[in-house]
Amino acid sequence: MDPYRDEFESLRRENARLRASLHARREPRVGVAVLLAAADLGAILLMRPWLNGGGDMKFWSALIVVLALAIAAAASAFGYKPRHIP
Repeated sequence: MDPYRDEFESLRRENARLRASLHARREPRVGVAVLLAAADLGAILLMRPWLNGGGDMKFWSALIVVLALAIAAAASAFGYKPRHIP
């Protein structure tokens, strides 16, 4: 044996574990998407007075909340796909 440790095998196992973890994140989460879509619909109904006027700050705040929920629901429905880094 060499006097130095060979870390290649442990690095290969760690790389395989991390790839499996990333693969699990890529799968769509339908239940979360449905809950976020329902929350988005509820936010639209609750914030209807803010969305119909009453002040610029209220309108933009309500719009940001509604859009953030819609984007989160879409991301959950389609699955998060990080870019491949070689």
